[in-house]
Amino acid sequence: MYNSLEIPLRNLVEAMRCIKEEAVSLMSAEDATEVAPYFDYIIRALS
Repeated sequence: MYNSLEIPLRNLVEAMRCIKEEAVSLMSAEDATEVAPYFDYIIRALS
């Protein structure tokens, strides 16, 4: 989908990093520890 919209993947990766950072900052340490790997998985898959 992003390719068809001509959105560079590096921009999408940066957006996911920002979303991860914000989401983790709103969570408890325990929840953040549990959720962070899912964001990392998506970021790695897009890189």
